Amino acid sequence: MPHPSHRPTVPDRPKKSGTGQDVIVINPTKLARVRAANGGMTQYQLADKSGVSRSFISDIERGRRVPRRLAAEALARALGVELSVLQDG
Repeated sequence: MPHPSHRPTVPDRPKKSGTGQDVIVINPTKLARVRAANGGMTQYQLADKSGVSRSFISDIERGRRVPRRLAAEALARALGVELSVLQDG
């Protein structure tokens, strides 16, 4: 039996870039401001229009969760803005 320190190494998993699984950092304040500026859209209305749950939108706006690319793009599309508008920079 080989010694535990002689275990073969497992190669790193390939990154899932381009599959919608990469994380997109959205500025929570910008999301809330753009939503409010968009006719005072509620979280429920944004959820309905984007397909992203209201509780997840709330968590994003509170800075508790970070969406993956597909969810971030759905939110931007529902708000009628480019994704970059919701990001810092």
